[in-house]
Amino acid sequence: MTRLVKEGAALARARDTWVQTGSLPAEVSLRPEIAASWQRSLDSGIRPDSFQLRHDRAAAADGPLREAAAPVVDTRTRRLGGIAASLVVADEAGRVVHCSPATRETVRTLRTAHVEVGTSFDETLVGTNGVGTVLATEQAVVINGAEHYLDELQELACVGVPIRHPLEQRLVGVLNLCCRIDDADDRLLPFARDAAHEIERRLYLMGSKAERLVLERFLSAKARCDGRPIISLNQDMIISNTAAAPLLDDVGQARIWQHASGAIDARASREGTLELTSGRTLTTRCHPIGEGEEVVGALVELDAPVSTGASTAAAELLPGAGAVATPAWALDGLSGTSPAWRAVATQVRSYGDSRLPLLIEGEAGVGKLALARSMFADVDAQGLLSVFEARLQPIEGAARWITTLREALVDPRRVVVVRHLEALEDDAAQALVSLIETFEPAGTLFAGTLTSDRHPRAAHPRWVDRFAVVTVRIPPLRERREDLEPLLDALTLRHVDAVDAPAPRWLPETVAALARQEWSANVRELETLVRRVLATAAGGREITLAQLPQDLRERDEQGRVLSCLERLERDALVAALEAARGNKAEAAAQLGISRATLYRKIRAFGLEADRVLR
Repeated sequence: MTRLVKEGAALARARDTWVQTGSLPAEVSLRPEIAASWQRSLDSGIRPDSFQLRHDRAAAADGPLREAAAPVVDTRTRRLGGIAASLVVADEAGRVVHCSPATRETVRTLRTAHVEVGTSFDETLVGTNGVGTVLATEQAVVINGAEHYLDELQELACVGVPIRHPLEQRLVGVLNLCCRIDDADDRLLPFARDAAHEIERRLYLMGSKAERLVLERFLSAKARCDGRPIISLNQDMIISNTAAAPLLDDVGQARIWQHASGAIDARASREGTLELTSGRTLTTRCHPIGEGEEVVGALVELDAPVSTGASTAAAELLPGAGAVATPAWALDGLSGTSPAWRAVATQVRSYGDSRLPLLIEGEAGVGKLALARSMFADVDAQGLLSVFEARLQPIEGAARWITTLREALVDPRRVVVVRHLEALEDDAAQALVSLIETFEPAGTLFAGTLTSDRHPRAAHPRWVDRFAVVTVRIPPLRERREDLEPLLDALTLRHVDAVDAPAPRWLPETVAALARQEWSANVRELETLVRRVLATAAGGREITLAQLPQDLRERDEQGRVLSCLERLERDALVAALEAARGNKAEAAAQLGISRATLYRKIRAFGLEADRVLR
């Protein structure tokens, strides 16, 4: 962190220039998420030298978030391993609801940040900070020293992580870990994420029996829904899979609840139709959710639209329905509808025609070059997109590689993409930076791809940041399993041999088996699998489990990958069993479920051999 301290004064001066002129000095590189937060702070009229305190102790002190967070904060503070840091929990309005007890080492930090229960750290009041910026973006954030907008916070380092209610699926607060900038290190972010996850698990345990039944029915239906839209809800909460999320935007929770009321009142499953705002209609099956005679909610399963036509609103909403209109998350030549992919698409669309240096990072095989070609498809069509492979540079030599690249920079409209920046040797890297400094002012756009681990750019030289004026991270395939079906369809169309014959269909159970794989090589590995299967499919119209490679089928038989919600439920079971010292009756009572349900879940999650049950 010594470098951050040294750069703090320069960054503070750059912020002052930003406030006065709305732009940064050319020599200053600012992370995109911090630049965006500074812009929001500027738009809110915040003065960097003025801390606008807003205090509401009564409104923020009590509630389920504090009840769930307080034991976690108090316990985790003792595990910081000598780091003089404080854990602060704020609600969805940015108000502090709980913080670590002040010690001799942390009292100055808390006083500097004005941290006490009830203080609001909303970004519109305090500017860039580890609470308000998380609430504004709903993403984890690391803010070091002078990256804070206010003068008073610039000697601090903050790590903020969102806290989401596991049952209601909404952002309910933020866990912020703050310390003096000299004490910060790379351990803080994973520590904060782990603590936030524990708070979410406690929120799950605090949920009502009715809420857990709604979640349990959703998870059960999701495991067998073969990609169709499903919605599980009661009057207060709603859970949906990715396929149903756009439908909720079109129809709304109130109408879905009203539609399901017939099944709830009759205490029996019912089929029906649901009309969209466009006038098109979907067929539905509604099932009551409950235990015994008690009905607490409904599960709604939806099928394809019953009306016909070249273009329907449902086709726009349901993956694979043949939409004509382009969804907001669509990118030319690429496939995906998951929340993780939509976040990438949103960031790409916001990039627009800015022609700022761009870094695309992600694990091997996620499709970094494919994204670059999609972003600059118009330039590529004009023959003005040049791709240079940095892994060839050590073989060709720095001088020859740089000369070839320089010869391509004759047209200022050109886009130059350098693949695998991590492979460049130092001399070539410095020469590349010089080319950027020379040709970027003339209009040439430079983009680079970086194969990174979970700590991007941490092990790479500072010159990589020259590309990172805008950074797009492509998530690994294991973080966007919902995209498997559209990816399989797109890759099948790409590699199917018979041009005039229809592409074979991947059966739901086949897709489900693939979703249980780890995909360590990401989309590249998936494409290899598609080619292997198509080579042996012999013109069949459907791809079954039996047609998958034997090694993959054997891995699938060893167990499946749990979803995020399932992992949360499993963690809650383990925590309850640990707290009850293996007493299943006591654990069932703590969870608010019957012993029969507990035994069923233990078997479903394969916990019988787990150490907690011994």
